Amino acid sequence: MRKLIASATKTVMTICTLGALAWRQGAQRVWTPNWWAIATTLILFCSASLFGQTTLSFQSLDERYDRSSLDINTEKLPEDIQFLSPSRSTMEALTKAPDDIIYLDVPVSKQESVSLAFSRRSIFAPGAKVRSSDGLEEFDLVALGDHFAGKVVDEDETVAALSIFDGVVNVTFAYRGLNYNLEQIQFEENDLTAPYVLYPEPQSSASFTCHTDDFESRIELPPGVHADRQPTHARSVAPISIYLECDYKTYLDKGGTTGASNYVTGLFNVVAGIYDDANVTVVISEIKVWNSPDPYGATSGNNSLEVLNAFESENCSYNGHIAHLLSTSSANLGGIANRPSCNGGSYTGTIHGFSNISTTYSSNLNIYSWSVNVLAHELGHNMSSPHTHACSWNGNNTQIDDCGNAYISNPGSCYTPSAPIIPPKGTIMSYCHLGTGNGIDLSTGFHSQVADKIFEFAGCLSNGSTSCPTPPANDLSVSFSGQDVTLHCGMTSGISYYYWGYRSLGSSSYTYSPGSTTSNEYTISGLSDGDYEFIVVLYCSASGWGAFSCPKAFSVGGDCPAVVELSEVPIPSGTYGATSQIMADGMIMNNGQVTLSAGNAVTLESGFEISLGGTVDVVMDGCP
Repeated sequence: MRKLIASATKTVMTICTLGALAWRQGAQRVWTPNWWAIATTLILFCSASLFGQTTLSFQSLDERYDRSSLDINTEKLPEDIQFLSPSRSTMEALTKAPDDIIYLDVPVSKQESVSLAFSRRSIFAPGAKVRSSDGLEEFDLVALGDHFAGKVVDEDETVAALSIFDGVVNVTFAYRGLNYNLEQIQFEENDLTAPYVLYPEPQSSASFTCHTDDFESRIELPPGVHADRQPTHARSVAPISIYLECDYKTYLDKGGTTGASNYVTGLFNVVAGIYDDANVTVVISEIKVWNSPDPYGATSGNNSLEVLNAFESENCSYNGHIAHLLSTSSANLGGIANRPSCNGGSYTGTIHGFSNISTTYSSNLNIYSWSVNVLAHELGHNMSSPHTHACSWNGNNTQIDDCGNAYISNPGSCYTPSAPIIPPKGTIMSYCHLGTGNGIDLSTGFHSQVADKIFEFAGCLSNGSTSCPTPPANDLSVSFSGQDVTLHCGMTSGISYYYWGYRSLGSSSYTYSPGSTTSNEYTISGLSDGDYEFIVVLYCSASGWGAFSCPKAFSVGGDCPAVVELSEVPIPSGTYGATSQIMADGMIMNNGQVTLSAGNAVTLESGFEISLGGTVDVVMDGCP
């Protein structure tokens, strides 16, 4: 809005500002130089000459509906819930071609109305799409709806967002300590004449618990895999792209791929406004909706860590900086996220998170504001922030507030039980919705220290180069020679250096090579019997470090695999064994030496090749 108003000509600005002064004086309000108030007045009086705008008002319908009309546990709802109806002609105009500016009046109670001003915004990366898990549905996200950012007029600290989908308006805004939701209640499917309901977020919705560890990052940046350090102000912070997945429960609850996508984009629109206040732009790069049972187990799992681990395994590469899973499961699993750090350089590793955005209600209400808090909170962890009750702040390892310390069983060492720090309202990364806290006000957004930390990490993400390729899984392999295990990467063209990491399955951290290598092979000696996985990141002289590969699993000792498939081009030299069958359709490199030892069969597929000087030995001895 500020940018929009600043673009007006001086002549028009003068005339319209005088109109704003007269209007405010007529309403017997005290004049203050509030840009958003000026902006809103300009919209009202000057939009015909400057911008396309729509003014939308809602009228009360309380004489026709009551709380029992809702399919909900009504004793949990506040008394001042409002049943509303918009102007039908205005709604039809919005459906056909929404203007760039929307001005909205809504009654927050029987005694008070508020005015909100919105401007059109984009929440999508270029080419952003939604696709179903079976691949049969795919379409552009930008075609699904219209999204707007805004605020409450005459309020200094507010946040508001509006989305329009097929003639239906969803609005979320924060006003004087309460988080409000405006949405249509459809008693029958596609009933556009159904009333709207405006309500503040019920306090009993606050059952969310975050399981992200404040004391140790789950993703570490290994030495050598970062660019030269630069001060944040010297870098441009590019938009941070978020890859989202909706599990099968969300697909069912929201009525299909389009319904799930609409719900998620409307939710994300509010989240994006909160990040705007931290000077960080977040956009959706892609949404995947599971239209068949998903592999994550949010509806049957025991905890959020199990769900996150399954999501990480399924998505070791994805389209975006951060991958985040959403579920409307009623299991109340809370949320959990990787919390990486980059110390002022660049970050190119994978980052994952999970948010259980369901509420405790059996209802046709979305209660967007609460899900906004959950998603914004977990994305905050994804961008390096600990909780505000962690002993990590103020430059001296103390806390911002004690809402979490007063609630959790293992408070931080900085906590003094006799003098807890409990703010009037909590911020996004706090636990002030639990225990003795006073709730979370979306308009406060992130605490200033948290916002600074998130902004710094956003600079690390936008500073990271991903133009050097990421090795696909079929370019990674392992060979064995005595007690030595050799890791191979088949990508060589344009690659200057390789950096390796390996760990036993289930371990939280990798062991990295002492430094980068110029060879596309790395040998490890002395591994104990067990199951392992390795990763590799490549360095291109023209573009720097790329992103880490997906993990490649391998076993040392123990049982030999029954079947081995070799599709690498080239297949690294070494011995490959299987108790039953080996199938090879890759290529043996120049002068390469490969031994295939199987118990029942070795099949050389039609695409199998042997380069000049290469040899392949086939033996039927099972595992060597």
